Amino acid sequence: MRKAKLFLYNALTVAGVGLIIRFSQMAYTVYISGKLGAEGMGLLSLITSVYALAVTFASSGVQLTCTRLIAGALSIDNPLEARRALRGCTVFALCFGLTAFFGLFALSGPVGRGILGEERAVFCLRALCPALPAAALSSCFQGYFPAVRKAYKSSVVSVLEQGARILFTGGAFALFSSSRREVEAVLFSSCAAELFSFFLNAAILYADARRTLPKRGAPSPRLPARICGISLPIAVASWGRAALLTAEHVLIPRGLKKYGEPSALGTYGIMHGMALPVVFFPYAVLTPFTQLLIPEIARFRAQKDQKGIVFTQSIALRATLLFSYGCMALFFVFGEAFGQALYHVDGVGRTVSLFALLIPVMYLDTTVDAILKGMGEQFYCMLVNIGDAALSLILVITLVPRFGAVGYLWTVFAGECFNTLFSFLRLHRLTGVKIPFFQGVLLPAFTAWGTAYFVKLLPFTRALPLPAALALSTPLFVLLYLLALIVTRALPPDDRKYFFRLLRGERNPPGVHREKAPGVHLP
Repeated sequence: MRKAKLFLYNALTVAGVGLIIRFSQMAYTVYISGKLGAEGMGLLSLITSVYALAVTFASSGVQLTCTRLIAGALSIDNPLEARRALRGCTVFALCFGLTAFFGLFALSGPVGRGILGEERAVFCLRALCPALPAAALSSCFQGYFPAVRKAYKSSVVSVLEQGARILFTGGAFALFSSSRREVEAVLFSSCAAELFSFFLNAAILYADARRTLPKRGAPSPRLPARICGISLPIAVASWGRAALLTAEHVLIPRGLKKYGEPSALGTYGIMHGMALPVVFFPYAVLTPFTQLLIPEIARFRAQKDQKGIVFTQSIALRATLLFSYGCMALFFVFGEAFGQALYHVDGVGRTVSLFALLIPVMYLDTTVDAILKGMGEQFYCMLVNIGDAALSLILVITLVPRFGAVGYLWTVFAGECFNTLFSFLRLHRLTGVKIPFFQGVLLPAFTAWGTAYFVKLLPFTRALPLPAALALSTPLFVLLYLLALIVTRALPPDDRKYFFRLLRGERNPPGVHREKAPGVHLP
C-alpha cells in the first residue's frame, strides 16, 4: 500500500506541475500564433516535423531503456547495476545524439529546398542541430527519475525549461523584429531552452544518483547487449514511424494545394499548430500517470507479480476512460468558444470540436501503450505505431487531394482507431482484461455529454463575455461531472473508497482486492 500511495503522490505531483507546463505551453502557442499567423504556424509545424525525426533518431528509445533497466535493478536491490545501466545509457544517447547532429546539418540543404520547398527552412534546420545531442542526453536522464520514483524532479526541470523558452522567445522576437524572421526566432529559442534543460537535468541527476545509487551489489553480465536489446528494436521501429509521420506532414500541404485550398499552409497551421494543442491540453494530467505506469509494471514483472500487473492496469484503464469522456464532451460542446477565445481565427473552433471526438480513443491508446511497454511489449507497440503511420500516409496521399481538410480528418480518425484497437487486443491477449460496454463506455459517455450540454444551457454562458464564460463554465463542468459520475455510479463506490484510503495511507478498503479492480472485468 505504501508503494501504491507513493505512486499516486508522484503522479499527482507531476500532474499538477504538468498542468502548469501545459497551460504555459498553451499560452505560448497563442502568443506565437499571433506573431506568426496561420501560414507561419504551418511553416513552423513543417520544420518541427523534420526536427522531430532527427530527435527520434537521437534518442533511439533510450528513455524507456534507462527506465526499465534501472527499475529492474532496483527491484532486486542491486543499485550498482542501476548505476552501470545509467552510465551505459548515457554513452548510448551521446553516440546517437552526435550522429543526429552531423546528419541533420549535412542534409538541411536538400531537405529544406528540395522536400519542404522553403529556403528559410535550411537556416532553421541548421539552427536546431546543437539541440540534438542535448535532447538525446535529456531523454536518457528523464528515464532515470521515474525509475527511482522521483519523477517530480524532471517535472521541475520541465517547468524551468518552459519558462526559459518563453523568456528566450520574447528576447528573440525583439532581436528579429526588424528582419521579419519570427519563425527563426521561435526555433532559436527552442534550441536554447533545450540546452538549458540538458544542463539542469544533468546537475540534478548527478546530485541525486550519488545518494540513490550506492556502490552496493553485483554487476550483471552483458549490459551493452541488454541496452541494445531494448533500445535498438524500439529505435528501428521508431525511425520508420517517424519517417512515415514526417512524410505525412510534408504531403498534407501539397495535398491541400492539389485540392485547391487557397492557403494550404495556413489550413495546415490551423489544424496542427492551433487546434491540436487545445485538444492535447488535458494530456498534462494523463501523461504523468502513464509515464509512471512503465516502471511500476516493470517492477511487478521483475518480481513476477501478475496480480499487481492486473490490478494496476485495471485502475489505470478505468481512470483514463472517465477522464477522457469528460475532456471529449467539454471540447466538443465548447470547441467553438475555445477556438474564438484563444485565437480569433475562423475554423479553429470547428476543428477542435471534430478532433474532440477522438479524445477517448487517443487517451486510451496512451495508457494501453504504457502498460504494454512496462510488460516488455515495446516492440509490438512500435509495430502498431508503424502500421498506424503507414495507413495514415496512404490515406493522406489518396484522400487529402480529393477531399481537402475533411479528408485529413478522416485520416486522423482511421489511424487513431487502428492504433488503439490493435494495442488493446494485445493487452487483452496478455491479461484477459475487458471493459464492460455499459458501465465502462456508455454510462460515463452519456454522463459527460449530458453534463456539458447542461452547463452550456445555463444563462451566464451567453450573458458574459466569452473568456469569462469559459473561465466559469470549465470548473463548473468538472465539478458537476464528478458529482454526476458518483450519482449515476459510473464511478463505483469501491473506486472512490480505494482512492480516498490510498490518499490517507490506509489499507485497501473492504471489497477492493488486487485481484480485481472495480469496473473492469478480469479473467
